[in-house]
Amino acid sequence: MRSNARATGLWAVMGPTDWWPVTSNSAGKGAPGRVGCAKRAETNIRRVFARRATKQPVGEARKALSNWVLQATRLRIIMHSEATADEPALAASLRSLTAADRLLAALQRAVQTVAGRSVASRPYPPQALPESQVAALTDSERRHAAALIRVDHVGEICAQALYEGQSLGARHEPVRAALERASREEIDHLAWTRQRLQELQGRTSWLNPLWYAGSFAIGLAASRLGDRLSLGFVVETERQVEDHLLGHLERLPANDHPSRAIVAQMKEDERRHGHEAGEMGGVDLPGPLRLAMRLAARVMTATAYYI
Repeated sequence: MRSNARATGLWAVMGPTDWWPVTSNSAGKGAPGRVGCAKRAETNIRRVFARRATKQPVGEARKALSNWVLQATRLRIIMHSEATADEPALAASLRSLTAADRLLAALQRAVQTVAGRSVASRPYPPQALPESQVAALTDSERRHAAALIRVDHVGEICAQALYEGQSLGARHEPVRAALERASREEIDHLAWTRQRLQELQGRTSWLNPLWYAGSFAIGLAASRLGDRLSLGFVVETERQVEDHLLGHLERLPANDHPSRAIVAQMKEDERRHGHEAGEMGGVDLPGPLRLAMRLAARVMTATAYYI
């Protein structure tokens, strides 16, 4: 029973991925079942941290860490079709995770996010557009649209890092579970913007690791102020992101309907996440802090447009 709880919890903090194509058929070779993956992951993580008290070689600890990430990711794929939307069950599963579980999950999520391994769980918004609205863009329109979508992609990199830092330091499980859920939903935004960048022959920002590291530090710092202020940080962040996306809808080429469909859906999701954080008790941030957040966002958007 405890292995099942840890399995659900590990899936909850890591989300879907496409790193290893493993099936959920426990009878097949190389495809252990949910409980088997949970036991292997737990065994490997114990080996990693056992090195502190033993003479275990560094190479063995690294091998155990690698095996843990592999088994945890396989477990996550198996659990993807069995994930529950029941909030009490999700919170209970998260409580079964140790600090080491959360730390390694955060590390794996960072690598996955920056490396562009995110997989959307919802349909790609442009797929719903009629063919008549998928028009060709001029070179200048394409480059401008790609730069704006790159900025949006960087924003989602930062959002993942902020949520990760805040959930890692959250003091109450319902708050942690809400942050984890919002983070998983915004993985769609990462996948959508990256796909659209490829369609526009654009590239992601060269500074993505820096954006992630800085945002993670900010999120972790916000979590140390308490859950109410941390949730207030989410409310203010989503409010500013919603305004930013509205500005991009005005700046995108009028005939770039695929990009506009993506940004419009992202804007609606951000509005909902901000509302949910407010409903959970998020408080208004001081004026100077809101201003500092706006200034930092302007630096990021201006830089990411070109770099």
